[in-house]
Amino acid sequence: MAVTVSDHARQHRYRVIAALVVALGVLVAVLPLVSLPESSGPMAFLISAVQVVAGVVGAAVAIAGVYSYRTGNPQAAVAAGLMIVGFVAVGAVGGLVETSGGPLVPIWVWMVSILAVVLGSLAVSDRVRDGGE
Repeated sequence: MAVTVSDHARQHRYRVIAALVVALGVLVAVLPLVSLPESSGPMAFLISAVQVVAGVVGAAVAIAGVYSYRTGNPQAAVAAGLMIVGFVAVGAVGGLVETSGGPLVPIWVWMVSILAVVLGSLAVSDRVRDGGE
């Protein structure tokens, strides 16, 4: 099968997406280490736990990006990247609502929002497969 220019362009686009997801994963892993304050007492455990979870999630996102870069299949990178962006958006909107004097967001709304982000990102990543868009 002959390789056309569009195949090369598609593979280049997929590799750029994968490289961006690797960078996103590194940011997710590193930013909490740099931005969260050091503390002592009861909050020290919570801050350390957030840093560890962010490091693990960031490493997983970066690994998904590396996998997509090496295989040329952007599905894992798209899913991981969209989930991280969606989680940040849900957290930002929920945090703004709760801190602006509005009502507290019920737990079920947080859970439904997280489920919507996961299902939405998986649905979009299923549409972006190797060889088709």
